[in-house]
Amino acid sequence: MSSKRLGCGMILVCLWATGCHHIKSDYPAFLAEHGADSDLPPTSLRASYAIEPRTSLHYYEVRSVAAGYGNRWIIEFGDMLDQTMQADYVQRAFVRPSHYTPGRVEPGYALLFELVDYRITSFTAHIQLRISLRHDGQPMFSKLYQADGPEHFGKVAWGGAFTMRGAIQDSTKGAVDQILRTFLNELEPLLKPTQSPPLQAAR
Repeated sequence: MSSKRLGCGMILVCLWATGCHHIKSDYPAFLAEHGADSDLPPTSLRASYAIEPRTSLHYYEVRSVAAGYGNRWIIEFGDMLDQTMQADYVQRAFVRPSHYTPGRVEPGYALLFELVDYRITSFTAHIQLRISLRHDGQPMFSKLYQADGPEHFGKVAWGGAFTMRGAIQDSTKGAVDQILRTFLNELEPLLKPTQSPPLQAAR
């Protein structure tokens, strides 16, 4: 077999090879490696957080000719958001938030995350995420945030399936970081007139 025919055969194998890839499987390692790239502003708020049940069940599938159409890339945003909240760089910004079960009255400050929309177009993550804040069960704040992550069309077009996972992870992280950054910047002014009881300082 000539090298030319062998090369064409390998391209076809890479293009049409089948596989199911769960983006969340190594997302914590990705967050740990790239957390220093984020510049989330710190807040004095010590809050627990919950992920709305439908968001926890989120499932989104991506196929792409550029990355081998036989491959399926599975995004489970609720799990990836939970992994994000547990990442060191987010824990530092939020004063180490703990997880609580949605639906119960959580004492102190409590955050609730609800995914409204998640889409991938041209290897770019588009996210709409509602963030609500309560204190001792009483609503304080709720806002729908929207952000688009970095675009990676050229990267995937050249790298194919080998770059698809990283492209989705990076674009998703970028969009979530934008939302968290905006929320944190809006949070402190909101809380200052209502700090009763006072916010707990970091330990």
